[in-house]
Amino acid sequence: MTAKLYSAFTILAFIIFSCNKNTDQLPPPDAPPTELVLSARLNGLAVVDFIFHQTRTQSHDTVWLSLHNASGAAIPKMKYLVELCNAVPQSYTNCNLQLVDTLRNTLQSDAILEKVYTWIDKNINLDSMLINTGIISCTGLSSHPIAGVYQSTYAVFETEGNNTGYYGNVRAYIFADGVTTFRLQGQNEDTYNATGQFIQTLAFDGVLKKGQDILSPFHLDTVTSNQLLDTSNGKLILRLHLTTPISDTIHSLLFTTQRV
Repeated sequence: MTAKLYSAFTILAFIIFSCNKNTDQLPPPDAPPTELVLSARLNGLAVVDFIFHQTRTQSHDTVWLSLHNASGAAIPKMKYLVELCNAVPQSYTNCNLQLVDTLRNTLQSDAILEKVYTWIDKNINLDSMLINTGIISCTGLSSHPIAGVYQSTYAVFETEGNNTGYYGNVRAYIFADGVTTFRLQGQNEDTYNATGQFIQTLAFDGVLKKGQDILSPFHLDTVTSNQLLDTSNGKLILRLHLTTPISDTIHSLLFTTQRV
């Protein structure tokens, strides 16, 4: 009898241990869905809400984008940008996931267009510090004449007298209201951001930053004797003069880019 009871207790203990072990080894449950809403503005007024919705399972991460018309009027056509970064401060190297798309169907006032784009397994964090959105052009609203998204041909970090110091990379986006971001990569993989606002095509003032540090204010300089910008054949070529040289040697930046 004693042997039978001992055997029964042994089997029961084994079953309990096995159940507990299996419970510990179960994969974690799916994470609850998350949502982030960012508003794109023109002249301070919200025009479109970018709605990001994310679901995470044990094996996949999915983010989809929806658009909400917050302008109070129908939008028949709109070109927009979404820039996704994976770290802060934002830079050329950690903001390399971009969506440039055009909404071609009319979006009525207060309407939502669901799932206009989907990212799968891109390890995106829904954080307003990591995502930038904006409108490049929108039918019915005036846009800056050079608004667009531009990819790098090359950047030149120039010494005094507009002489070549060294080469780097640059990409840029200019929103419909002239708000502009240039992301640069120089020597030793150093990264910089030049941000400001274009006033028509006559002026572009802003600041050059490295990480969180402001290195210098800048202003638009000429690329030839009488030309501030070269926009021929889809190019954008411009020069920024730095008030304070980088490392006492780089006095200006020459960007040669091509419209996407």
